[in-house]
Formats: sequence, C-alpha cells, structure tokens
Amino acid sequence: MLRRVRPFLLVMASNIAIPVASLATGPLLARGLGVDDRGALAAIMAVLMIAPALFSFGLQDASVLLYRRAAARFSISASAVTIAIAILASALSALLTITIPFVQGGAAPLLASAYVGTMIGLMPLRGMIVAAEHFRAIAAEKWTQATLRVVGTIFLFATQSMTVESALLVLLGSTALGGIPLVLFARAKLARGGLPRGVTASALVRLGWPIWLAAVAQLALLRLDQVTLSFIGTSYELGLYVVAATLADVALIASTAIRLVILPRLAGGESSRLARAAPVVFSLGLLGVLLSIWLGDPLISWLFGGPFSSASEILPWLVVASTLGVWLDIVSAQATARGRAGHLAVGSGAGAVLSLIGCFALYPVVGVDGVVIARIAGYAIAAVAASWTAFRAGD
Repeated sequence: MLRRVRPFLLVMASNIAIPVASLATGPLLARGLGVDDRGALAAIMAVLMIAPALFSFGLQDASVLLYRRAAARFSISASAVTIAIAILASALSALLTITIPFVQGGAAPLLASAYVGTMIGLMPLRGMIVAAEHFRAIAAEKWTQATLRVVGTIFLFATQSMTVESALLVLLGSTALGGIPLVLFARAKLARGGLPRGVTASALVRLGWPIWLAAVAQLALLRLDQVTLSFIGTSYELGLYVVAATLADVALIASTAIRLVILPRLAGGESSRLARAAPVVFSLGLLGVLLSIWLGDPLISWLFGGPFSSASEILPWLVVASTLGVWLDIVSAQATARGRAGHLAVGSGAGAVLSLIGCFALYPVVGVDGVVIARIAGYAIAAVAASWTAFRAGD
C-alpha cells in the first residue's frame, strides 16, 4: 500500500515547494522593492504564470505519452520543433511583458522571455522522466528551484540590491539550475541505452496540439471567473473572491500530483479505476464543504484579517467547484492517455464558455454569487464531458 501511495505523496510535497517559497519570499520582495516595483513584478509574474501553459502546445504530456509507448528519444526534427516552440513562446512572452503599462523597458522583458523559454525547453525532458516514473528527479527539480529562490531573494534583500530585474534573474537562475536533476537522470538513462530513437516531429505535433487545446480550456475554467469579475465587479468583491478561491483551490495541488503519477501508467496500458475513485473524490469534497462551513470564517479571519471574513460565505460553494476540478484533473489523465484529448478540449472549452456567459448574465442579477454559480456550472459541464470521454475510452 505504501509503495503505491509514495509517488503521490512525493509529487504532492514537491508541488507545495514553490508556493511555500513564494509565501516565504513575499514579505522580502515587498520590503525590498516598494509598492510600485512590487506591483510591476506582480504584473510580470502574472504573465509568467500563464505563458508556459498558453505557448507550450502540449509538449510535456505529449512527451509522456510518446516515451511511455515507445521508450523513445527525441529525433533531430522533434528537438527542432521543441526549440522553435520555446523561441516563439519567449518572443510572445516578451511582447506581453512590454505591453504592461508600468514596465518601462530595461531587461525585464528579456528575462521574462528567457524564463518562459527555459520552462518550455525543459518540458520534453520532464515528460521523459514522468514516463519513467522517476518522481524523485521531479521532486528534486521543484525543491532545488524553491530553495534557490529563497536563498537568492534573501541575498538580494540583505545586500540591498533588490530590483525588478534582479528578482527576475533569481527566478530565471533557480528555474535553470532546477533542471540539473532532470539532465542528470536523462544522461544516466541514455548511458544505459534505454532510449532508442523514435519520437518524430509529426508525432509530437499530432499528440501535442489537442492536449494543448484542452490545457488552455482548463486554464480558462480556472481563471476566467476572476478575470471577468475584475471587469464587471468592484475591487472589494474581487478581493473577497480571490481569497476564497485561493483556499478552495488548495485541493488542486493534490489532483495535479495524482494526474502526474497516473498519466504514464495509463499510457503504458495499465487499466484505470475511475469508478472506484469517484466516491472517494466526492466524499472528500463533501468533507471539504462541511469544514469550510464550520471553519471558514475563523480561518479566513486568522489568515487574512477580519475585513476578509465575508469571503467565508462563498467559500463552501467554491469548494464544490474545486471538487469538480479535482475530478476533472483525474479523468483528464484517462482521456489524454487514450488519445481523446481533442474530445476533452471540446468539453472543457464548452464549460469555459458557459462559465464566461454565466458571469456576465448572472452578476447583474445576484452579484458575486452569480460568478460562483457560473464557475460551478462551467466545471460541472467540463467534468461530465470529460467523464463521458474517459469512460468511453476504455474504463
């Protein structure tokens, strides 16, 4: 039992490393940069959070499937495609950064583009390691990044050399150096002759394109409500909503870990047990709803302060949406492994569109509650469509 659970726990712990590092360095960045520069860094970071998902074209998951099915190594053509995508993503990220009104030139756009290019360049390597189920290398990457980010930020603060550019340089350096465990594992695997050639550019693009569409649709499901509320609501409503959503989405850390572990196994032909997983997921979701009703108000007041206590009113409903999101992550792995990412993209896209329309239609009637209802409805449509796709694919 412990052997089967250990990979999930290992990946889950490593997924927490980066958020913990961000939490630890937040006060130092605020003190070292001041309000204006901290705002500029936050705007750039918003671009960097979404750019790898928007511009990666499904490289990592496609690599997992190809490596798992064929135990293959990238051909020259596939490597060229990866490099081309990384360069394109870097250029687009630089353009997005330049459009931020209060980022006035300097090295920030260049550093942002280098960070996105590095992230995307590492994706096929990470896909190979996930396919091999060498999750210690994945954990080592995340913990190396988190540690270097904390150490670098402390150094900048202690030496009074904190700027937007130096903070981005720490981010870039920690990401690049965090890739060393991945490179070391790949070299060891190649030395044992375990990766004959076989991954072609056409196979990578054929698998990656629908996976990318599904990932973008699911990213829209996760973020569209907050983006929409920033246009149609007030800053006070958005502040409460973001606090509640932050707590509700903690469960997605676990589902991301589960997806990462089960994807290579499903791609390798292992039968899934989604029907058995459903009662567990939704029972835990119900427990989360009950806990948020019972502890939501004191927990939010303790973590964020009394003015945010009203966020506890919408927290249980956002937990319902996050529970559907956890299930969506799990069944998405089944659909992706069985080559039905295109169907998954259609279902998730329909959920995202419904969520967007619901936000605009319901907010004038019931306020923020309408945005919450739209989020739940969007996730419900996506989860039902993904479940139908996954079970039809052979569960």
